[in-house]
Amino acid sequence: LINARIEGVETKATFSKLIQEKKFCVVLVNGFYEWHKKEAGDKQPYFIHAKSGDPLYLAGLYETWIHPEFQEPVFSFTIMTRDSNHQMNWLHDRMPILLSESDAFQWLEGKISIWDLRKGIRENTEEIPLVFTAMAKDLSCELESAPEEILKQKQKNMMAAFLASPSKKPVVKSESQVADSEAKLKIEEKLSQQGKQPEIINEAPQAPTSKLEKPNTLVKSQRNPSPSKKPATAAKQESKKRKQSPR
Repeated sequence: LINARIEGVETKATFSKLIQEKKFCVVLVNGFYEWHKKEAGDKQPYFIHAKSGDPLYLAGLYETWIHPEFQEPVFSFTIMTRDSNHQMNWLHDRMPILLSESDAFQWLEGKISIWDLRKGIRENTEEIPLVFTAMAKDLSCELESAPEEILKQKQKNMMAAFLASPSKKPVVKSESQVADSEAKLKIEEKLSQQGKQPEIINEAPQAPTSKLEKPNTLVKSQRNPSPSKKPATAAKQESKKRKQSPR
């Protein structure tokens, strides 16, 4: 059970043994949530926490039992609740029993009984000032006012920012354009591996300097030059040497 009502808790079979054995515990929390029911049936969540910013000490009972499957000890607890005080009654009719720091240690040591808690509740002694913070419906963030107004204002701000910024629509390519771009990339990769510069596409051809210029024949003559001829004087000297040489 999550909660144990302090009214008649000692008469409940579930909790009477725990009270007799003084299995008292304290649950430390930063705060707790409660939902306020509106007229239209909608619920507004609130986060309730101490005004001082200190953690809240919740009075509870605990039990130790052996897990039937794993055969290991398990510690479980329940939070004790009471009728709401003047701070909480507008939000909900029940609330956890809040202890001061000093009372929390006395509760753990068994120096404060269930009857002492009831007496303190009746006398409204040492009530802890609380703060109620409105939250978004998914509890993701705090709200300074009604959630409907905040959410509507946020939507307006987001829409205004979207309309004010220039639209950047993604460029959608057709299948043929995608195929062409992939083919060009493959050709460029092969040329780069061979150490060649990729051919520049869509470049205007340069006009020849003269009509008589033949670049193809010029390249051919450079690649296959004709064998060089020896001068006539050198040929005559070689023939004379051959005749004069003895056989």
